[in-house]
Amino acid sequence: MRISAACLAVGLLAFCFDAHAAAVVIRGGTGPAIETWKTTDLNTARGGEKPMLLYVYDRDMKKSNDLASFYEGVAYPVKKGFFADPKVSAALSGVQTIKIPTVGTGWPANLLAGGANGAALYLLAADGSVIAQWVSGGDKPSPAAFAQLVAGAVAANQQVVDKMKANPPAKFVDAPKPVVAEAKPAEKQEEAPKKNTMPGLANAEKPAGDAPKPSDKPAAAPSKKDDANE
Repeated sequence: MRISAACLAVGLLAFCFDAHAAAVVIRGGTGPAIETWKTTDLNTARGGEKPMLLYVYDRDMKKSNDLASFYEGVAYPVKKGFFADPKVSAALSGVQTIKIPTVGTGWPANLLAGGANGAALYLLAADGSVIAQWVSGGDKPSPAAFAQLVAGAVAANQQVVDKMKANPPAKFVDAPKPVVAEAKPAEKQEEAPKKNTMPGLANAEKPAGDAPKPSDKPAAAPSKKDDANE
């Protein structure tokens, strides 16, 4: 049986595409389902006076971020993520959709940490309080249950907004990063002179300058009186 060159070319091309797909490393924050989501901070989002869906992703993983691909979907090979589910996408029309990497700022550190080594999803009220959360390493949300939670947040939103206007929440401020002091080089200590510990040489340790110096004056000559007595 003969195989035409065209068939071989098509087969080789398909093999290359499959190999490329297997080698693709999925990074968080790049999925097609979140292309139109905004990146903003908590204080700005509160001004929107609507519930928020905060999506936190880890973009610095050395391996593929499978949890991020579960939420966001993949452009190639085409894979629809959680956010593209019809029930989920319909529910999201009533909330602010926000994406932020784990290394981002403007949000509480504990929320950002929830997405480490994967991704996290937070349903927040208009004032930023947490209604529901799905963190990295925990259970994944189901479309039907998620849609019900979002509908409840939307229904209760006006009460939250009225409360915010009557008693505005404190402005969120990022915690200052710890200042790492520069290490100073250790000062070189001078070594103490070594002592001679050999027996019989204790006097050798005494500096030569301490020995009595010979007199420069000549010895006195005997007097004549002394000669007479002899």
